[in-house]
Amino acid sequence: MIFVLFFLTLPFAQESDKKKIPQRAFLESGPLVCTGMPEIGMNAIKGYKGVYLMPGNSRGEEKAVSVTAYFTKTSVPVFSGWVALKAGTSTVYRTSSGKVLIYRHNENWTLFLEFRNTAEPDLVFAESLIAQMVFFARDGTDFENTSFPAVVEIQ
Repeated sequence: MIFVLFFLTLPFAQESDKKKIPQRAFLESGPLVCTGMPEIGMNAIKGYKGVYLMPGNSRGEEKAVSVTAYFTKTSVPVFSGWVALKAGTSTVYRTSSGKVLIYRHNENWTLFLEFRNTAEPDLVFAESLIAQMVFFARDGTDFENTSFPAVVEIQ
């Protein structure tokens, strides 16, 4: 009796070979004028607020992720409980609650990102939004004439 074994070789795509499908976050509401920025105690800092919705964050969560973005033309100081993190080429600060990331742009303006329904803030989303906000707000002198980006392409 002779046994012949045949091996099928199936092309298994390496993780690095797969094309990364870009994610998008959509501006669900805003910008709306607001007073008070998150995570810095009671304050009367004026700014603008918008809510972004992603189908899931860059780590592949199944549930939708809601991110509230706050923009103020006020330079907010770095508080002692904040931790510096790298988001691509930007430095952001994570507050002690772990749910808010803060980006300060050249002492001109500050962007707060509040992640409500996710385990931890998404630095990839933060980097993508910061890059677009730097373009939109350019010098930070007249945000009334611009807006939050309607779509954020998450790199």
